[in-house]
Amino acid sequence: MSEKKSLGEALFVDIESNAYLNELHEKILYNYALKLFQLEKKKSPKEFELKDALRFADLLSKSTHPTRSDIHKMWAQELIILLNEIESDNPLVKLYAGSVFSSTDNHQGLQLINSEYENINTFEKIFAQFRNDYLTIPAAPEMKFFNAQKEAYDHLSDPCFSYSGPTLMGKSFIMRMFIKDEIMHGSQKNYAFFD
Repeated sequence: MSEKKSLGEALFVDIESNAYLNELHEKILYNYALKLFQLEKKKSPKEFELKDALRFADLLSKSTHPTRSDIHKMWAQELIILLNEIESDNPLVKLYAGSVFSSTDNHQGLQLINSEYENINTFEKIFAQFRNDYLTIPAAPEMKFFNAQKEAYDHLSDPCFSYSGPTLMGKSFIMRMFIKDEIMHGSQKNYAFFD
């Protein structure tokens, strides 16, 4: 008897090796490099289907793969950031960026992109407000944690806690916010921070 897979597992099982997605990614990176190094007058940008790239970014941002979901969501954000740099005046890019950043809980990205994207239904709106409140940083209410940062932050005052996370996940930032909150609430402890 064959093992049943969910639609999400079937969609995302080998999306990273999708030839068309990788071709789009390579062209987007190339065009971004031309813009970054101001070579657009010397070399022609590579043609690609913008709508296809946006759809892939949106799809990746909604990944439900059991072990690769975080990687897919990071890739989605990379794609949308690059596309926004290349096509900064395109309202369609802004719309998709709102969807991608909303799906990945990237509240800073939503603010920076200034997208007019709104979650579609009432449940999503209520959940988005709850998530917004839940992820608010106590020591800096104008800022938001990512989910993984919030999980680590909530355990920093546990008697025994060890955490390991990828580079650029914001571990130092989490510690700074924790220490800042402690000091703001009158803590008289000693802190040493090595970065």
